[in-house]
Amino acid sequence: GGGGAGAGGGTPSVTQEEMKKMMEDIEKSSKEDGFVDFVEVFAELICKSQEFVRNYYNGERSVVSLRDVARCVKVFRWFGEHFAKYLGAHAEEKWDATDFFNVKPCARECVRSAMIMSLAYCFHARLDRKARREYGMHLQRAWERLQEPIGYEEIGTLYAALFGGTPQRVPKYGPRCTWLALNA
Repeated sequence: GGGGAGAGGGTPSVTQEEMKKMMEDIEKSSKEDGFVDFVEVFAELICKSQEFVRNYYNGERSVVSLRDVARCVKVFRWFGEHFAKYLGAHAEEKWDATDFFNVKPCARECVRSAMIMSLAYCFHARLDRKARREYGMHLQRAWERLQEPIGYEEIGTLYAALFGGTPQRVPKYGPRCTWLALNA
């Protein structure tokens, strides 16, 4: 086992700059996972929906439950399968249920519609006209808060530790799912 390039001796097969780029790409791709962000945003909007309905009914805890969460997710899944079959299969850039549930850019408009209709079916429909408008504004404010940074994190720390240099400080958790573009 000699000492050729990349085999433990000689010149490395990857330069420092290439290594830095690969590490940054790994960090970046883990932060840009549309599915993870979407699930967290959708979960937050479901929680805010439960909070609103509970407050509307004067704090009565029994008006919302985990059954509402399960129903909302089930309705979302139904919309996803329906949209994939009837819209994605006939779209100019075809997409399927896997693309929908992985929140791929080609399916995001339908993901957005499915999320809004699921929340409407499970929470909005219980409210009178005035409360429905307030509910929309409540979700809008919750989504806007998700667009703000809640702190900062450093990227490039592994590279800096190995090769020297300065990590980058970037906002943590914001903006998120800007493509949802909620506007109550």
